[in-house]
Amino acid sequence: MEITAIGIMGANSTGTGLAEVFIKSGFQVRLYDGFKDSLNVALAKIKWSLRKEGKEDLLANIEGIQDLSKFKGADIVIEAAAKSPEEQRLYFAKLLPGLDPACVVAVRCAVNPIAGVIANCGLPADRTVGFHFIKPVRANALVEVVRTHNTGDAYLEAVTNLARKMGKTPVIVKDNPGQIVERLTRPFILSALRLLDAGKGYPNEIDAAFREISGAAAGPFETADFA
Repeated sequence: MEITAIGIMGANSTGTGLAEVFIKSGFQVRLYDGFKDSLNVALAKIKWSLRKEGKEDLLANIEGIQDLSKFKGADIVIEAAAKSPEEQRLYFAKLLPGLDPACVVAVRCAVNPIAGVIANCGLPADRTVGFHFIKPVRANALVEVVRTHNTGDAYLEAVTNLARKMGKTPVIVKDNPGQIVERLTRPFILSALRLLDAGKGYPNEIDAAFREISGAAAGPFETADFA
């Protein structure tokens, strides 16, 4: 299975960043948002970014939509915006009837296990995966690809290949609360907050010390800014 046509649900910062990365990587993208203003702002940001890089011709590869049925023909639909369980159920109830039989559904999975989302929303267990793109989406190469024991191998291979084609480094994770990144990041940030509370330094000093010692690109408070 090869994925070429991308659907993204949600024109938030994650959805907008993903759409830009995908079209720069040669994919066709449809970006959905129920709020027209949010969608227009996202498309304007992408246009500005592409124009700045002299790649305005790539705008032909993206379409803003406000009708979930227009995801028909997509090879994958990615949930970018956080929703409550009830909102997820309503969105996916409208989405699923119009999807092609082989379309992969990629749900948000930074904190909650995807097994609960699959059960709550009646998603196809064999072709539903979790995608957790680490912020900032445009610059950070890491993406967690989350599978359950029901995930089909062909679909898992297709989404990991997709991540590589868009310049990301996929890490396959067995479904669990917090996956890998959130289970490491939250204690990391909490430790920094305890240092701040104890008067051991200001946020910029703690960040600078961590970057110097670890060689990392960002300290704990800088990491929290993207959360």
